[in-house]
Amino acid sequence: MAFMRRLPIWTWMLLVLLIGVGIGGYAIGMRTAATPPDREAYRAYDLTEDGWLADYQQARATGAAWVHDPIALGLRSAGYPNDDQIPPDQVSIFYQGPDRLTLIVLTEGTHDDSVAASETRIDLIREPAAWQIEWLGGRYRCVRDITLGWATDLCS
Repeated sequence: MAFMRRLPIWTWMLLVLLIGVGIGGYAIGMRTAATPPDREAYRAYDLTEDGWLADYQQARATGAAWVHDPIALGLRSAGYPNDDQIPPDQVSIFYQGPDRLTLIVLTEGTHDDSVAASETRIDLIREPAAWQIEWLGGRYRCVRDITLGWATDLCS
C-alpha cells in the first residue's frame, strides 16, 4: 500500500468526508489502482457549445469555490446539480497523481426515453489558480440497443 502514503492531504480529507457523509447524497468511489476506460471509448464534448466554458471563466474571475474543488468542478461539467435535483447514480474518482484526476459520472434512468444510461468522463489537471478540465467526453447505453453496451453515438 505504498501508493497510499503518496496521496496528498486533500485526498485524505476528501475520503474522510465522502465515507462519512458523501457529496450531496452522491455515491462516490475512489479508485487508485484501476484506470478509467480510454478516452477513445467516449465522444469528446465541446465545452464552448452551451456556454459552459464562459460560466467557468466567470467563476474563476470571481473566485467561486467550486473551481478549486476537482469533484465539484467535475460534477458541474457533467450537469450536476441539475434542475431536477437528481444526483448521479455513481461517481468514480481515478487518482492519477497529485495534480491529475479522472472522474467518471454515471447516470441511469435518464429523462430521455431513448437513453438507458449515460456516462461522462472528466479529466482534470490542477493549475496554480484552479482546477481545469483537460478533456471531457460521454458515452451512452441506448434503450433500443441495450445489449450492445456503451456507444459514443447519441441514442435515437
